[in-house]
Amino acid sequence: MSRAVLSCSAQPYLGVRAAGTERLRGEGGGLLLANHQSFLDPIVLGLPLERSITFLARDSLFRLPGFGRYLRAMKTLPIARDAPATAVMRAALAAIERGELVGLFPEGTRTADGSLGPLKPGFVTLARRSGRPVYPVGIAGAFECLPRSRKLPIPGPGRVRVVFGAPIPPERLNAAGGAAEIVVLVSERIAAAHAAAVRWRETGEEPSDVDATAEPG
Repeated sequence: MSRAVLSCSAQPYLGVRAAGTERLRGEGGGLLLANHQSFLDPIVLGLPLERSITFLARDSLFRLPGFGRYLRAMKTLPIARDAPATAVMRAALAAIERGELVGLFPEGTRTADGSLGPLKPGFVTLARRSGRPVYPVGIAGAFECLPRSRKLPIPGPGRVRVVFGAPIPPERLNAAGGAAEIVVLVSERIAAAHAAAVRWRETGEEPSDVDATAEPG
């Protein structure tokens, strides 16, 4: 099954609506960092965009029956936890340099209750070395479609909302200081985008100003 067919066939079930997609209509590369609600998240991020996304995921997921095929269809790069990440880092950087988007879920695992968990610092090196913007993304509703506790999706149409927050330019990342400071900055921006997506899902009112997910001033 192709990526396009897989994504389009999922839309009626997921009911994805997105805000802030205009930020990603250009041709430059960048890093998408989103909260991790479900195995459906790669589709959720890809559906609203006219551009493809190269994702990173741990290599053990490629061995799951059926799911490995899904990951390959979504153009996912495997990350070996017990091996140097040099090769996948080079591949991800090369993709960004070619003007592609690379997607990563820095929590490292799916949420257990729909909330945003602490971010792991593994993304920091890639964000710094790419020299391209980081796009914080908030997802709400994918957890309700396929929570971590289930092997099969919950029946019925979903109401997934995605907010693509204001990009963090490389100059802002460099000014943030060390890895810990960058993790805090990105965590705050993902949390703001996630909160906006949750409000949209709960109230039905699309965010009128997704710039509100950026830092004031």
